Amino acid sequence: MNRISEGDIITFLKEVFSLDIRSDQLSKPTTNFVLDIYTRFLNKFGDYGLDQPDLMACERLSRVHMMGDMIYVWNVFKLIRLYGNYYKYSVEISDIMKPKRQGTLEILSFLCKHYLQLSDIKGYCVDISNERQHLPPKMNALKEEKLEIKNLIEVKTMMQSSSQDKFDELDHKLQSEMQLNEKFKQEMEVKSNQQKQIKAEFFKLKEKLDNIKTDISNEATKCNDYKTMIVQSPNKIIGETKRLEKSLNELQAKINSKKLELEQLKDQLEYHQNCTLVCSKLFKGDLKDCMQLVMLTSEEVTNLEDINKEISAICDQINYISIGEEEKKLLIKKMTIKYQSEDQQFKREYENKRELIDGLQDRLKNSEKTSIKDEQKNEQLKQNYQSLLKKLDQVNDIIQKLSTSYDVKIEKLLLKLSIPGNNTK
Repeated sequence: MNRISEGDIITFLKEVFSLDIRSDQLSKPTTNFVLDIYTRFLNKFGDYGLDQPDLMACERLSRVHMMGDMIYVWNVFKLIRLYGNYYKYSVEISDIMKPKRQGTLEILSFLCKHYLQLSDIKGYCVDISNERQHLPPKMNALKEEKLEIKNLIEVKTMMQSSSQDKFDELDHKLQSEMQLNEKFKQEMEVKSNQQKQIKAEFFKLKEKLDNIKTDISNEATKCNDYKTMIVQSPNKIIGETKRLEKSLNELQAKINSKKLELEQLKDQLEYHQNCTLVCSKLFKGDLKDCMQLVMLTSEEVTNLEDINKEISAICDQINYISIGEEEKKLLIKKMTIKYQSEDQQFKREYENKRELIDGLQDRLKNSEKTSIKDEQKNEQLKQNYQSLLKKLDQVNDIIQKLSTSYDVKIEKLLLKLSIPGNNTK
């Protein structure tokens, strides 16, 4: 239910009941206040005798005459609840005995509405009664016309014998006038239908015109949007082109730096291979164990070369492919674990080589004891052994340098990716 506002209720009470109502009286209503206003409304509605007891409701109560105030309150409550049910609002006895602002405003709202509806109905009844006052003169006029017609009929019947021709002529004129009247009515109906059709077509054309105006407005909005897009597009294209050129230059610089690193690694590998060839030439002969040592060293260099390629591939992949932070962390972790495992394997193989050299040294010591004839041979073996140790130390230094350079590269890579690095050695 649409409730009337508090200001309108106060204005209504002042105009209808001439009451000086304040806003605080509605915000904190009292029982006497609401009873007074509700009673005034009920009196306007024609509900009197509110102080009379309801014998059906009080048949089981004793001393009804001592409950006058309560009977009055109860009668007001029943009538207000009846009007509230009509307006779909549930009225409770607490709304009268312990009234609150919200409930009081709701009740006054539908009472004001009911009063306005009754006023409209009374006005309608007054209009009907006024119209009924004009009916007797019209009835008298019709009766007079009826009497005149009867008199005319009597005159005509009296003159029928003498003026039959005149009567027929008048009758013919009357019929023709009636036909003309019917034709006129039909023409008026046709014109009325034509006017209705014209109005309907006019409204349809007006609706089409409104739709055309709406379409024109939408098209104008689209044109403005397209103009804005056309004006903004060159700046966007220029900015995007500059950004792409900048990223392309950065990528080209990274490619050039990686090429330089690759050339340096190739030079180191060539030097390492040359060292390996020198070692293999120096230890050709009967020293199969030394050859095996050189082959193992060459394999280690090959492994380092593979590691170098893998690191370069990973660097290229990280620099050229956009991957997420978690994927970068996982990739660096895998690379670090692999490098640590290969470094441990290199250490184990280095220890094996050391054991092999110690075995050669033991063999040299045993060969010195066997025979004096073998002294020269042992001396040669000793010299070869010393030179082998020097070459092996040189190779080991090269390997250590390469390993250190790999560690530095990994540390730089970790710093670049903002991940704390770990020592792989």
